[in-house]
Amino acid sequence: MENRPYGPRPHGSEPTRVLGSHEVARVNSLELGASVPTEQRIRSLFRAQMLLIVGGDHREQAVQRLRDDLELRDVVHCPTRQSNSSARSFASQLHAPDILLVVWVCGLSRTNHGRVVHQQCRGPALPWIDCMRIPHPHTLVAEIERLHLVAALRARHDLVAQIGFGPNGGAA
Repeated sequence: MENRPYGPRPHGSEPTRVLGSHEVARVNSLELGASVPTEQRIRSLFRAQMLLIVGGDHREQAVQRLRDDLELRDVVHCPTRQSNSSARSFASQLHAPDILLVVWVCGLSRTNHGRVVHQQCRGPALPWIDCMRIPHPHTLVAEIERLHLVAALRARHDLVAQIGFGPNGGAA
C-alpha cells in the first residue's frame, strides 16, 4: 500500500500532527538555535555600549529615550547644519573605538555628511543606519532587524569588548 499523506498509515506509525503557524514558527526558531527573540538579542548588544548620532538638531528628549530604553552607556549626538557641508564637527567622533552603531540623520543634514559617514564607517567595519530623524528605540531595533545588521552588531560588540572598553566607559 502507498504511504500517501491522506491515505492509510503503515502499521505502527504515529499519526502526523498538523502544526499551527505559531507552532511552526516556534519549531523553526528552536531548530535554528534562536531561542531568544531577535529583538531581545539586539537590545542585549546595546547594553552599556555607545551610540553615535550624526545630523540634525540636538533633541535631548529623543537622546535620553534611546539611552534609557536601550540601556546605553552613552549616546553622542553631533548636530549638523544644512548650511554647513563641513564634516569637521563629527569626523573625529567616527574614529572612537567604542562606538557600536552610527545613526546618520539624513533628513536633517547634507548629502556630504552622509558620504563622510559612509566612508568612515566602511574602514573599521562600523555598522551604520540612515534615518530621516532621530529614531525611537523600537524603530531603531526594528530597522536593525530589517536590514539584517544583527551579525554586524555582534561582530562590532565583540571587537569593542576585545579592545577592553568596560561598561563604565574607560579602558578595562
